[in-house]
Amino acid sequence: MSKTGLTVSFHARNDARLVPFDLPELTAGKVRVKARFTLVSSGTELAYFAGNHHEVRSKEATYPMGARGSYSFCGEVVECGEGVTTVSPGQLVTMMGVHSSEAVVDESKLMLVPEGVTAPQASFAVVGGIALHGVRMAGIGVGHSVAVTGLGLIGQLTAQICRIAGAKVIATDRSAARVRCALKCGIEQGLVVGKKKLAESLGRQFPNGINYAVETSGSQKALEELLEALNPEGVISLLGCPHEPVTLDLYTHLQRKQLRLVGAYQPRCPDEPNAFYPWSKRINRLMILEWIGKGQLDVDELLSIKSPPADVQNLYEQLLKQDEAVAGGIDWTKL
Repeated sequence: MSKTGLTVSFHARNDARLVPFDLPELTAGKVRVKARFTLVSSGTELAYFAGNHHEVRSKEATYPMGARGSYSFCGEVVECGEGVTTVSPGQLVTMMGVHSSEAVVDESKLMLVPEGVTAPQASFAVVGGIALHGVRMAGIGVGHSVAVTGLGLIGQLTAQICRIAGAKVIATDRSAARVRCALKCGIEQGLVVGKKKLAESLGRQFPNGINYAVETSGSQKALEELLEALNPEGVISLLGCPHEPVTLDLYTHLQRKQLRLVGAYQPRCPDEPNAFYPWSKRINRLMILEWIGKGQLDVDELLSIKSPPADVQNLYEQLLKQDEAVAGGIDWTKL
């Protein structure tokens, strides 16, 4: 007899519900994991929930659908199939997975959570890996001057990772609350944007200009202002997902200044290291867990809402409406 669990489903635009589903059988090499905490992707996932994602607008994706864009799962191993050697019952693990009360997955998908890291903290491993990939694609390192535009979940993590890499960081957003959050997390300089041109505001705080940027908001306006504000030969990592076509004056703002606009799309990060790119998804996620465990990466300050499973609708609504709410997730221990 198959076991039944609960998972989040988007039944319509702005309509999230808990629905039952049948868990797969526990076969050789598989592990059954009971959820402790799952983190909401406040970019992609909220775009599907609100109907703003380009796949929803183009009808490539239609309701009802599972909670698309959810991918941050942490839980406890409860049962192992034949041949499993890397994990055992009782251990805390994290993985790329959807919002569900339980999951049956291949053992290779799991990462052990280090001692001292809580389940809510460990749920940041995957989303932290996305931010780290964006920083790597730009080549940001020690002493570089970096602007991070957009301080949602990805932007907050990106700013902290740039700081860990040794860069001089300025974190920008239209929300004063989100800028304050970045400062609480150790970012030295923050800037509330919208009233003045970004180039003018940055010039006051970085007299020698900005050479690197990571754009996380997905906003055409933010990208245009970065192209104008960056020093010649500067680099922009495009990490935020624009969900509509973008029109740019490439000659004026890109070609004449010899800027580099680099796409950063974490699914293209390799599953295994190779000669061209030695950083796999797993390596990036393990580094995030290590930084959290050492207190170098502050995710507690970002986690604004811990919701019981029965209150998922309110969770999504809060994340959409409150610019103070950077991140939220589902506490499955309250099921």
